[in-house]
Amino acid sequence: MNKKVLFIPIVLSMLLSGCQKHVDFSHSVKSSEPDDNPSSEVTCNHVFVDHEAVQASCTQKGNIAYAQCSECGKYFNASHTEELTSADIFIDKLPHNLTHHDAVICETIEYWSCSMCGRNFDDPHGEHEVFDLDGHDSHDILNDNVKNYLDADTEEEQIEALGHAKPFNDQVRKTLSWEVGSGSSFTVEVSTEQDFKHLKSYQTNKKSIILPGTLIPGTRYYYRVKDSNGNIILNNRGFDVDGTYSVRTIAVDGVSNVRDAGGWTAKDGHKVLYGKIYRGGRLLNITEDGKETLLGELGVKTELDLRSSSQDGTRTFYDERFEYVNCGGLNQYTMLVPDYTSPEIEGRPGSHYSFDMTTPTTLKNIFNVLADPSQYPIYYHCNAGADRTGSLTYFINGLLGVSYEDLTKDFELTTFSSQGNRWRSGVEDGHFVTTGEMAGIYQANTDNYVAWGKLHELISTKYEQENGELCSAIEYYLKKYCEITDETIAAVRRNLLGEDVEFDEVSTEDPVDTTFTMQNGNWSLAAQIAYQTGTFHGSECTKFYTTGTTADHYIFNSLFLICDPKYTKYHFEVYVPNTSPRWDAAHNSGCRFHIAVKRNDGSSTQHIQFSETFSSQTANAVPIVLDGWSSIDMDISEFTSTSQLTRYAIYLPYGTSTQPAEIYIRNCYVIEE
Repeated sequence: MNKKVLFIPIVLSMLLSGCQKHVDFSHSVKSSEPDDNPSSEVTCNHVFVDHEAVQASCTQKGNIAYAQCSECGKYFNASHTEELTSADIFIDKLPHNLTHHDAVICETIEYWSCSMCGRNFDDPHGEHEVFDLDGHDSHDILNDNVKNYLDADTEEEQIEALGHAKPFNDQVRKTLSWEVGSGSSFTVEVSTEQDFKHLKSYQTNKKSIILPGTLIPGTRYYYRVKDSNGNIILNNRGFDVDGTYSVRTIAVDGVSNVRDAGGWTAKDGHKVLYGKIYRGGRLLNITEDGKETLLGELGVKTELDLRSSSQDGTRTFYDERFEYVNCGGLNQYTMLVPDYTSPEIEGRPGSHYSFDMTTPTTLKNIFNVLADPSQYPIYYHCNAGADRTGSLTYFINGLLGVSYEDLTKDFELTTFSSQGNRWRSGVEDGHFVTTGEMAGIYQANTDNYVAWGKLHELISTKYEQENGELCSAIEYYLKKYCEITDETIAAVRRNLLGEDVEFDEVSTEDPVDTTFTMQNGNWSLAAQIAYQTGTFHGSECTKFYTTGTTADHYIFNSLFLICDPKYTKYHFEVYVPNTSPRWDAAHNSGCRFHIAVKRNDGSSTQHIQFSETFSSQTANAVPIVLDGWSSIDMDISEFTSTSQLTRYAIYLPYGTSTQPAEIYIRNCYVIEE
């Protein structure tokens, strides 16, 4: 009874387990008792569990067909007739059939694959399985704040990004590290060529190194590591520098706001070359590491200093690899453009930022340096690398065909340096200011003058060419006012674009303009006359006003340029405020302004005076209304017999700082014959 009770659960267990089991009561094995009781025997009634044969592989052990007793655990052959050992039954795992795969730089790691099991390993013995073969290593030299700004499409997004500026040099450098090798020193060789034909070598006593902050966007770098005996312990490694953005920020120890001025898209899709011109701040505090970056890594040959001698514009350090050129002092923004005077400087009543008469000579000297291929690479700078440097970059890259939008991005990137905000204009109601006297001006006080938007407005309108391209307007300005030759301009473009690119021909011959508009800038101004364009008295017009108090009148030269005697009739409308002063008794008493027809030698052939209708007037004065628009037609046909007749001059009475003489002019044009 007891045996039957014990047997039932065993049978049920076999059935439930799904194993093929065979119960055999006829076979018993004797187990000897101790020698002092030789007649004592123990017998096992084996309960066999049969096992099928399993083929050995590289992932599991194998075995022959066998049986095992569930009672005593002993092994037997498949027919249950012979006892076996585990060594008789089990077969060890087979070795992997491995194939070696070299690393594909920036694509896959080095690995070994098994043709039997399909698994991958990072060692030749198949001991360490890997699941990710991705060997791509990339590096981004721009932080998210800079990228958010460069991605911004709307003014609101751009202003938002500028307001969250963070220094861009915080992640320029790339760290390389490795685990292999031993010793106290290593050599890291880096190249942009896989055969390392041209390379830079760096020493370190650690298993890591921080590369100089001179990486080029969109470039693949290869590197290898050698031990102190010169043996290569790490090979076929590389990384890609993200090329989504063309901006190349550079880390030069002791110098701020350093960038490559290349990388931008120029005329017809050509690119401004990297490694030709670098822009940045002064070199006064450059360290030895900084010098090595500037001269060794970047290979700069020429320092072009934009400061004058009064602004510490002297050579900062000497190195035989480095030529120092001081251009004589370049000014900034609208001070480079004739015939414009800024609004009054905040904190300095009666003062304005006006045209620097040395500009033509200074720019000519600079472009002569840029035309010489032996001077490259060139590092040009002022103090902050922002205002004078930014203004020069406008003319250089603008001449190459870089768009105003990209020029502005490059300019405003200074905001992400340690040099403070540089915005294209001030902001009102969430938008950049584009109308009124502060249009295009971010700052005009005793601390600084920042007028990027106004500089562009003046260049693009005063010197606009028929094709409407900014590069042509800049070329006209450089040739017409700075006397820079066609050959110099072609050489600069060739040096910075790497080839001869076709640009539209720009003539400096003054065309006959039959649609005179004040906004197009067909005039020049005396030293103490200023103008503003915008909406005044309900209309788009130009305001002219006196800025000095020491003389009794000032002249607007060339309000209209009369280039062809056949145009003798002109029209414009004028608005004179009642607050604008009159001349005193010694100078045409009662007149608010008068116009003279001028000869080339400056003499006048005719004077036409203007005065209000309800006050005393001088003889032959033309009546105008005050605080309203007056329409004026000029006919000078009787004075066109001389070829010396060239222009009108508008004279205003003297004014004061609190009561300037002023007029507003609109709708200027030639009356067709």
